[in-house]
Amino acid sequence: MRDLSKFDPNGASNPNNNIFGLPFTEEEAKVVILPVPWEVTASYGAGTARSPDHIFKASMQVDLFDAYVPNGWRRGFLCVR
Repeated sequence: MRDLSKFDPNGASNPNNNIFGLPFTEEEAKVVILPVPWEVTASYGAGTARSPDHIFKASMQVDLFDAYVPNGWRRGFLCVR
């Protein structure tokens, strides 16, 4: 497992890392997210196919604190890009 001693979950997210700014590889991650740009069922307007990119960008602003699962982010999350 990756050395996380220098990773600050309360600091600014690193956009060069993966979802939520976490520094995990696919082999290390316990949760792997597959972004699927699906727009077939959109009945009003277009653009939902870009949702995975917008979710990824917005994830950099998400607080990693979870009262129910302290340090849950350490389990590893990855979004396949």
